[in-house]
Amino acid sequence: MAALILFGGGGDLAMRMLLPSLYFLDHDGLLPDGLKIIGAARSSETAEEYVARVHKAVKARAEADGGWDETTWSRMAARLDYLAVDATDPESLKALKARAGDGETTSFLAVSPSLYGRIVTAMKAAGLAEKNCRIVLEKPVGRDLESFLKIDDAVAHAFDERQVFRIDHYLGKETVQNLIAL
Repeated sequence: MAALILFGGGGDLAMRMLLPSLYFLDHDGLLPDGLKIIGAARSSETAEEYVARVHKAVKARAEADGGWDETTWSRMAARLDYLAVDATDPESLKALKARAGDGETTSFLAVSPSLYGRIVTAMKAAGLAEKNCRIVLEKPVGRDLESFLKIDDAVAHAFDERQVFRIDHYLGKETVQNLIAL
């Protein structure tokens, strides 16, 4: 079974953008059957409390976009899980590895880039950087060239380049806004 791990799963980026986007993908039938979505953060809340918080955030966004559907939410809620972890501690991440299972995992770091290096080092030590694992880093990766190189070295030590995806959610934003204006 595949798992998507959202580091920073209780934060603003996850609640405002990532989880609603996953809901819409689920609504359109674009998520694989059996995909687990595991929120991982420092907050000491239960999985039930996390799902309730995700419900509130996703429903608000979906209703604003005119696309709330209880059937989709039921399917998405069944996918959701939560684990309170210290993402920089390999021992803490071993429990997350056990929760994700032995299938393919994709980890999305929805946290401050200043934590990327420490997190990927802990992921490697906990077995979350194996061949069947991928990682998504959202730009900016670092504050400057020096911090980027430090993070990139840590990522390269833990993951093969083919396992690393760097994304920029602002890529094309200006072009899209210009199209809307036209």
